[in-house]
Amino acid sequence: ISLAKLTNLFSVTGSLNNLWLWVISLIAFNFLIFIASVKPRTESQVRQIPDDKIKEFFNNNNIF
Repeated sequence: ISLAKLTNLFSVTGSLNNLWLWVISLIAFNFLIFIASVKPRTESQVRQIPDDKIKEFFNNNNIF
């Protein structure tokens, strides 16, 4: 569904139901953006934890 089709649909039938659909879709869109922005942060945090453990392992066991 394109934005042009949505806007035409809402302009033709400007009922409360369509307004609520528009609001709900906006909230869902913002929620998806929020998830997309949070996901990389959590992935980088998960990646940082093993790196710290590897550094600790090499510091504790001086192999070289």
